[in-house]
Order: sequence, then structure tokens, then C-alpha cells
Amino acid sequence: MHMEIAQAVDFLGRLLQSKFEQNDLLSFKHELTKVLKARFADHWDPQQPTRGNGFRSISNLNSQLDPVLLQAAVKSSVSPSLIYMNLPRDFVLWIDPFSVSYRVGDHGNIMTLFEDRSRGRITFKLDPNSMPKSPAMSPHIIPPPRASSAVRISPPPSPHQLQRHATPPPLAASPLSKHVKIAKPQPTNTTLTPVQSQQEQVANKNKEKDTSSSTPTSTTGTTTPTTPDNKDQPLIMAN
Repeated sequence: MHMEIAQAVDFLGRLLQSKFEQNDLLSFKHELTKVLKARFADHWDPQQPTRGNGFRSISNLNSQLDPVLLQAAVKSSVSPSLIYMNLPRDFVLWIDPFSVSYRVGDHGNIMTLFEDRSRGRITFKLDPNSMPKSPAMSPHIIPPPRASSAVRISPPPSPHQLQRHATPPPLAASPLSKHVKIAKPQPTNTTLTPVQSQQEQVANKNKEKDTSSSTPTSTTGTTTPTTPDNKDQPLIMAN
């Protein structure tokens, strides 16, 4: 409340400073500050800033000086008519929590003189000289953005590739295959039935007969080999 009242009183003092003596103006501002503090004591709600803004407004409308200005002029021994003549016509000054604004004329724009955007919250302003002088803490140095690199994702292997990798390569392709001996498969012992055993004996006898019939034998001597000269002649057996 004190900040808002001080802003409003200083604004009115600037409007009247060219028409008053310095001492009279200071006395008027002092008395006006006391009157406004007493008037706003029970009509100041920071939780609802717009509530009661009509009661807290100071105006110069319809050729009538505001009672607050009239009271401050009487206490400071200043002519009320002089204040009325030097204030703009159709002038309204609003003094609200966290804001002070005014308007001149019924269709004029509302001008803001003071606004506390922190809404009474305590804020700290850092001194740039007390901050550590490091590049990371400097507000004027912005680190360059990191260059993004694309990540390559390989597709999963196909079933044919998995089967090919799962099959071991032949030993011939490996340098160790020269020193590796491949074991030959051992014949398996099978037990023959009586019928199969008899058939095998018959087959062996037939093989022996075929072998003996295909090989000529001599009981008395040797056979004369066949030559181109005597191939048409009968064989002569030596006695």
C-alpha cells in the first residue's frame, strides 16, 4: 500500500509543480499521503485487488474537487481552487493493490503508472559482479548445440543366414584339417536269421561254381597261348 500511495502522490505533484511553491507543494504531498493511508486502512485487500477501487479512486469530475484533495489542501494551507484549476478535466486516478493507473476524459485510454508484477512476492536481483566468472555461468556466452549423429540400426538376420552360420564349415577349409584324421565308419555286426544264413551259403556256392567254370584247368600239361598266326588252329595238347 505504501508503494502505491507514494506513486500516486508523486504523479499529482508533477501535475501541480509548475503552479505551486516548492514548500507548499511538499506540504500538500505530505498531508495527502497521511489522508490516503488513513482512508485505505480498512479498504485494502491484496487477495482481491479490484475490490473497492471506486472508493480508492481520486477524481476531478463535474467541476467538483475530490474530497480527499480538498482535505489535504485545507491541512496544508493550499488554495483548493488552485488545485482544481491545474488538474485535467474529467480526471480519474485509481490506486489499487499492485497497480496505479489514470484516465483523462470519458473515452480516454487507461494509462498505467505503476504495476508490481511480483504481486508482493520477495524477489532477489543478482549482482552480475558477484557472480562467478566462468563460461558456464555467464549470461552472454551460449554454448553451441551438440551435433546430433544418426544411429544406424542393422536389420535382424534372415533365417537362411542363421542356418548358414549354424552349419559348421568343412574341415578342408580349415588349416587344421590337414592334421585331423576322419575316422572311418565301423561295420556293424548284424545277426542273420537261419533263412538268411542258408541263402548266403547258397549264394557263396554259386559264386564258387561260376569262378571254377570260368577258369580253364589242365591235368596233363600247359595250354599253348593263342597268337595271331594260330588263332584259327585247334589247340594241341602236349603229351
